[in-house]
Amino acid sequence: MKNGFHILPASGARWNLLACLHYFALCLAAPAGAAPPAPAAPLLEHREFDAMLEAAFQPPAKGESRAFIVHFTLPGAQSLSKVNWRLGLYRPDGALLHQWRGRHAMLGDSGQVRITWRAPSKLPAGIYELRIQAGNVRQQRPIAIGEPALLIPPAAAANGAARSTARLAGLDVDIIYGNLHSQTNHSDGGGDPGQCHGAQAPRSGAFGPADAFEFARQHGLDFLMASEHNHMYDGSDGSDPAADPQAARQLYRLGLQSAEQFNASHPGFVAMYGMEWGVISGGGHLNIFNSPALLGWERNSNGEPLEDVVTPKSDYAALYRLMNEQGWIGQFNHPNTSQFPIDGKPLAFNTEGGNVMALCEVMNTNAFSSRLDEGEPRHSF
Repeated sequence: MKNGFHILPASGARWNLLACLHYFALCLAAPAGAAPPAPAAPLLEHREFDAMLEAAFQPPAKGESRAFIVHFTLPGAQSLSKVNWRLGLYRPDGALLHQWRGRHAMLGDSGQVRITWRAPSKLPAGIYELRIQAGNVRQQRPIAIGEPALLIPPAAAANGAARSTARLAGLDVDIIYGNLHSQTNHSDGGGDPGQCHGAQAPRSGAFGPADAFEFARQHGLDFLMASEHNHMYDGSDGSDPAADPQAARQLYRLGLQSAEQFNASHPGFVAMYGMEWGVISGGGHLNIFNSPALLGWERNSNGEPLEDVVTPKSDYAALYRLMNEQGWIGQFNHPNTSQFPIDGKPLAFNTEGGNVMALCEVMNTNAFSSRLDEGEPRHSF
């Protein structure tokens, strides 16, 4: 037994992990010869509406206008969609300074609204906040107006000198650069980054984990986590009734092995492999970093689970309990206020979740950006 799981050899795969979990199953008998029920149409990942606010933090030159751009995306949309939006600019004390609103007609899968605004000359300097609401998306973003004291190094402020770049000194830490949320062709990533326009069909991309690790290393990253969607190891957005459980489980272990091998041959870089568990429409995505077993809820037409450990879909309390028992750690990905519920309460806390959920994304660039530098202006907070 290892990590609470029996590890046994299995034909067609290097390992077969069988979970020692207790759960109840309700078996419904079907008449002999009856055709199995048709699977429900899958709720496709990365097909949800999103809004992103583009707004520079630093103020423009004195007297110049600044632009706020609201980007809308609805991947896969073919027809006209309309979205109500509202953007507010709030003072440092939380009072509303100005508000813009509208109804945007989006033909296809993307659109944008551009707002031009010039700060009144008598407006006090400070850190203000933009708040966007579009559909069920709500985001906040700070912006600087004027020359807030927070941005002026003390020596320059005392001497009235021009603003210069403040340096972080005396910190007994190493600052490292990397990415803890990405996909390869083990799920719906693996496309050419320079030609990215959306998610790939599951398991169809050209590039796997080793390619992604090398790409990240060559572009100056210190680490990369390949966080594959846990429900796409059968090569389907839904559940493939003909899926081979052994092949799905083996692919997960090949990913773990790929990270291990890359680390052994590239000292100074940290390659990580794990899963992004859950569905956005059913509660939200979270990373699990250090599980040796594939978790999920899918079964083929024979009723065989495709994963090593069956975890009830969208049951975060049960998942936190399992993670706590096994010593696995997680990260909330692109959270919003309606996600990660327990007993119907979104963003609910429990002790086991507090023990295991170590990280949370606070900002994302556009998931399908084709930029290969740090210049992507579309962000979600």
